[in-house]
Amino acid sequence: MASRAWLRVAALAGIAWAVLEFSGFLLGAAGTQPFASHEEIRRSFVDASPPARVWIGQYLVVLAAFAFLFFAARLWLTLRTAEGAAGWLSALALTGAVLAGAFWLAGLASFNAIYTRAGKGLDPSEAATLSDLGFAFFIRALPAALSLFLGASAIVGLRTGVLPRWLGWAGGAVALLLQIPIVTPGNRGLFIVEALVLLWVFATGVVLFRRADQALG
Repeated sequence: MASRAWLRVAALAGIAWAVLEFSGFLLGAAGTQPFASHEEIRRSFVDASPPARVWIGQYLVVLAAFAFLFFAARLWLTLRTAEGAAGWLSALALTGAVLAGAFWLAGLASFNAIYTRAGKGLDPSEAATLSDLGFAFFIRALPAALSLFLGASAIVGLRTGVLPRWLGWAGGAVALLLQIPIVTPGNRGLFIVEALVLLWVFATGVVLFRRADQALG
């Protein structure tokens, strides 16, 4: 019973991630576009301390990152069981998830450093550097890691039938779409593609929740 309960909790973590990530983004949005000018940086970060909602949003994103890793471990268990002990694609999917969690936290740390010093004599050049670094994690490194996670998961799901075929094809399609923000300037298409990632993880969490008994064999 305990194992089944934990499997269901871990599956629900994917649903929780989607909710926490969306809420955290709305509350803690940086307030400026990627790679903005020093004047925009000054208006957004330097002249005044951030409102309380920003700190709440950042905390929700931290919780979201850990919820995502909890869910990814649950998905890895399902994929590895279907692929077999010698399977490497399931391990690749878990690697992508761990990298994504690391990039989320690294990008968040960059903006946290700005917010901590905002309104306290923060130099615009320092703020611009930290902002550019944070956006680089979010719109370059993170999509690459998520693409690895979704792509490997989709392949295992389609090969083994452990996931519904529509979910496998959808994961593969989103993995390909994640290449758009990586290779294009700015953040073109990023928010639309990340919304698709949220929907995929949400749907996968529902599927895994309903299949907790199957995971126990």
